[in-house]
Amino acid sequence: MTPTSYTHQGLLSALIQKLSRRPSSQPHDPTPGVDIGTFHIPGVGEVSVWDFAGQAEYAVTHSMFMDAENTVFVVLYNIMDDKKVQEQQVTWWLCFIKSCNPNRQPDVILVASNADQVDAAIGQDRAALVGQTMQTEFRDHLRIADEVILMDCRKTRTPEMDRLKSLLVRIGAALIHHQRDMPKLCAKVMKRLPKWCKSKTSTKCPVMMWSDYVKEVRELDRFVTEDFLKKSSRFLHHLAELLFITPATSDPIIVLKPNWLGTDVFGRVMAPDYFENHLNRTSEDYVTREELQRVFQDVADVDLVITLLQEFQLCHTFDEETYIIPGLLTQTMPDEVWQPPAEPKVLYFGKQVQCTDSTDMFSSAFFPQVQTCLMRELENRPSLWRDGATCAGKNVEGLIKLSPDSRAVNICVRSVQGDKVQCGKMLQQLENIIADVLYECSPGTGTVENILSARALREHREEFYSYGKEEISKATAESGTVVHPVLQFTEQINDLLCSEDGDPDTEDTKASQPSPWEVDTREQDIMPSQLTDEPQDRERPATRTFPKLVQARARQDTEETKVFQAVQSADDAWEQGTTMPPQLADALQDREDQATRNSPELVQDSVETKVFKPVQTKVDLLSTDMLMATLSIDEPQDVEDPLVKNRSQLVMALRNVEPILDHLQERDILTMEECDVIRAENTPQHRARTMLGILDTKGEDANQTFQAVLRKVDPLAADMLMATYRTEEREDHLNRRRSKLVQAIRDVEPLLDHLQERDVLSTEECDIIRSKPTPQERARALLDTVRVKGENARQVFKAVLGEVYPDALEIMA
Repeated sequence: MTPTSYTHQGLLSALIQKLSRRPSSQPHDPTPGVDIGTFHIPGVGEVSVWDFAGQAEYAVTHSMFMDAENTVFVVLYNIMDDKKVQEQQVTWWLCFIKSCNPNRQPDVILVASNADQVDAAIGQDRAALVGQTMQTEFRDHLRIADEVILMDCRKTRTPEMDRLKSLLVRIGAALIHHQRDMPKLCAKVMKRLPKWCKSKTSTKCPVMMWSDYVKEVRELDRFVTEDFLKKSSRFLHHLAELLFITPATSDPIIVLKPNWLGTDVFGRVMAPDYFENHLNRTSEDYVTREELQRVFQDVADVDLVITLLQEFQLCHTFDEETYIIPGLLTQTMPDEVWQPPAEPKVLYFGKQVQCTDSTDMFSSAFFPQVQTCLMRELENRPSLWRDGATCAGKNVEGLIKLSPDSRAVNICVRSVQGDKVQCGKMLQQLENIIADVLYECSPGTGTVENILSARALREHREEFYSYGKEEISKATAESGTVVHPVLQFTEQINDLLCSEDGDPDTEDTKASQPSPWEVDTREQDIMPSQLTDEPQDRERPATRTFPKLVQARARQDTEETKVFQAVQSADDAWEQGTTMPPQLADALQDREDQATRNSPELVQDSVETKVFKPVQTKVDLLSTDMLMATLSIDEPQDVEDPLVKNRSQLVMALRNVEPILDHLQERDILTMEECDVIRAENTPQHRARTMLGILDTKGEDANQTFQAVLRKVDPLAADMLMATYRTEEREDHLNRRRSKLVQAIRDVEPLLDHLQERDVLSTEECDIIRSKPTPQERARALLDTVRVKGENARQVFKAVLGEVYPDALEIMA
């Protein structure tokens, strides 16, 4: 569901005018883009009002303005619409608000218009039902006012208008109470804005580049730092005194007249065809430079408009004469674009990024910006449609297709030449683009990643069919095959997964290799592991002591994958009770950490390999003793700091640090200034690295608090961090018997109650465990949490387990 052009366009403008008691005798024209202004509302005070147009075309630009702090969102809908339409339209806007606000719960007021056209009692009942439905649906994400205000937006001095004002006053007072004090620099900048508009810019170009802006501000305060100036400029942005725009690929841009960008630029660029000032497009949905010149000749410099649109990732050009604006594309992708090739043995792979639940949506800017990034980053020019894109590379083709309900993005790659390596490279590149854009313009959207059925892709079915990650993991651990729950056919796991691993120039000898579980002791297949990221002058203990650990795959496979398989085989042996020196486990874990840093997808590509099960028997005890001696001389014997050990994986996993920063600031782990320094970084990876670097200096208490916060807001990253604390002794039965315990613990609830009563688990830890979606995941989370708490906690857990599940206790015997 997207916003549509419905009959009450202009009613929010009328409502604002009535709130401020401004005359509104003129007919109400539809809002073009985002109308930004400051109003004085009697009884409320001075407020900054951002009136967002309801037309679907404009929604592409809305996400740039939807994350303002101290904001009350007034969502206006028509009480005369069908009940389903009302709920769809309100839900769309609430999902949109949530998608742009990952680290806060914004306040929302629902206003139902056209009260004069419905019986008061009937209208109130309808409005109340919509309000109750929305409050139930979004209770964990938005603060929706209890009362839905039913009113005639064109009348003033009504009881409904008074209630709306009272509601604004009450919410506003709460917001102001938590608002940060305005920096003194902001007041100085506000006084200079009119002068800068006249002397430093033109009426058709009220824009300053960051370097010019910094220079002018330092005339006011020569000691101001850029970080503090960014913080102050964000404050002014929230007040609508200026617009502080931070493109993903360049320095900030300062718009001195917010309404110029919102209405004069965006209002014309994205205008629907029935607006007076709109861009005419070619038969291919492109826009010519001449057309841009025609539309903007009286309000803006066309070169500046093009520059801004490119910086905001709203358009792209390949020839400087024809411009592609993905948000204006109207043509859907034809079926003939992605047809089965004549060759019978084409490789297909794919992934799906899907919204988690009904409160999630991709912001309207998401897919158009994905298309812009495809044009910028791919070597060959992609083909684009409103709902899809295709691209091509060396021996590989790619498809990105938006689902009909716009709640899932399907990524497919195929190779007629059977080039799995190139498939992996393109799939990873497309995934990275989608992840980066999702973080930038839809950071509040919850998503899950699925694996597309390769057989369904080969058969070119109308729909995309997928498997969940849990299904894949379970099938990998058991039989190596998976049955699709809908299509009821069986697929090999290694036909579903691809990665960049492998040497494209090496002849494929898979047919001559032993089966996945066969022991391979041929000398030519035993190769030393290379730790490629380590400095050459610092050899790690495991490398010095175990120069020739037995590896698990044939020569043409990559070293990192062989390391992973060796670790997997060691884990299997441990699970079966086979004796293995703890130092060998350290060495293997050491290599696994390095390998997964080099190739994050390894964990998903653990099939079609020759696992050397008795790998631990190939290392003699003399070498083990050497490792112990080396550790005692050169390395601390306690657990390595997990923030250091798992740094690379964490940086990749932490796509959004905002909610983490909020929690750490509330708990006095990070200061406001430190959070601002982190936020000032340009990319998700840089923000994550800066945050982890600051936490490195805070000590063990901060480390523990960070882990607790991470378990709450990002369980996947927390699991990665928790892996550092695996108990090294094989007597740790929670680890040794883990898989059997997970199956035996049918319900964690009674265990949680006992463990919380005995101060083994905190309330927060119990809540995190309860939040897991399946009994098995809750059991795993419980075991992981208890395992890191030390021997006393494990003993208490064992006693509680005996009380609640005596049969499970036998497993630990």
